Amino acid sequence: MREADEVIDAPIDPNDEQSLVSADTKKLGSFMGGLVKFFGTATELETKAKGVLARAKSLKPPVDADSDAEVQKVIRDSKLTRTAINEHWTIASVVHGLHRRLTAARERAGTLADNAANIAQQLHNNYVEDAKRKAREEEARINREREQAAAAERQRELDEIERLALLAEVDMENLSEREQRFVDLVWQGFNTPATAARTVGYQKPEQQGARLMESMKIKSAIASKQEAERLRKQASAIAEKPLEVRRSTVAADVTKAQGTGGDTTRWSGEVIDERVFIEAVIGGKHGIPADCLQINQAKLTEYAVSMHELIDRWPGVRAKKTTTTRVTR
Repeated sequence: MREADEVIDAPIDPNDEQSLVSADTKKLGSFMGGLVKFFGTATELETKAKGVLARAKSLKPPVDADSDAEVQKVIRDSKLTRTAINEHWTIASVVHGLHRRLTAARERAGTLADNAANIAQQLHNNYVEDAKRKAREEEARINREREQAAAAERQRELDEIERLALLAEVDMENLSEREQRFVDLVWQGFNTPATAARTVGYQKPEQQGARLMESMKIKSAIASKQEAERLRKQASAIAEKPLEVRRSTVAADVTKAQGTGGDTTRWSGEVIDERVFIEAVIGGKHGIPADCLQINQAKLTEYAVSMHELIDRWPGVRAKKTTTTRVTR
């Protein structure tokens, strides 16, 4: 911001610039007025230079003072021709100077416009980033609430299954302690009725085991135990399943202004410590491709486009994100 202000506030003396341009314009006016004559003279000078060159190429190594004098004459004529050419083409320096002043004026005004765009672009980018952050936070809040609601609903389902399992086991309360032990041994099928009867202390366990298995309350108790087990297995399977949550997506509150074509984000990599980066490439610990060793900016940008902030893990490199707003007409 400060650099932009300094450029905007930089004093410009239009009088000096206009006087220089005015002087150059007069020279150019004269030049343009005699353009045909100018290039006619230029052609004559070029022909003269060709003639001097032909004379130089025809020279033989001097063998006496007279032949050396001829060589010196070619030297003199060549230099005089060069001087005449330079004097005739002085307009080139005028055009060059005018070009530099025109370019400087263009860049000075263009820099002001660029600074204005940079200031506004940064404000826009900050707003967009903030809007996206708020959208992510809102999305996370909604999804978190939905997950909590789904978890609560599942817990209610598990509680109901456990309530039914406990109700199924109520029939056990109508049995004697020995009958309950008998049912516990028999209902899973690990013990035969006779073995279970013998274990809990019945006399004549074969007969007593058969009798107990014909008893309606024993049958009901075994069935209740099996139903309670089935319900608890069902609850266990439900508890292990992932929560089914319909996730929400919240879009950032960012609109495209009239006259703009939306935002375009480009990624590029920036080497902030060349020595560290080169050592990291050579070391091979970070898996940095060797074609970056040349500090190939095009390659670095290619990796930055695919890696984004992950390129910060490369020593000596920092991800550089540039966002611009396209302008349409």
